[in-house]
Amino acid sequence: MPAFLIALIIFFGLAVIQFVLYKIQTGSFWVYSYGKKGFDFTHPHIISFLFSYRKGLTTLVFLLMIVGQIQTYQYRTGYIHWSEMNKERYWKSFLRIDKVIRKEKKDW
Repeated sequence: MPAFLIALIIFFGLAVIQFVLYKIQTGSFWVYSYGKKGFDFTHPHIISFLFSYRKGLTTLVFLLMIVGQIQTYQYRTGYIHWSEMNKERYWKSFLRIDKVIRKEKKDW
């Protein structure tokens, strides 16, 4: 129980430091930095957030993650081999999971 009290005191001590800094810098203990903007729970715009031109990096990271998952699947099933791959074989099997599904013979 004493460890919990010590943790609670430390937590509130750190929180008080933040509120004191707000009071010193802005004159208020609470700062709402978004102004009139906020999150509208009735219209979240998830698709526009993920795939808009302004969030291109998010879309790129998402696509690279999918490519990585496909290649991991190809590696686990043996269609990408770490020592037998060269440039031609790699590009021939790049994102080709149809070979894995049909259980075709491996190129190497």
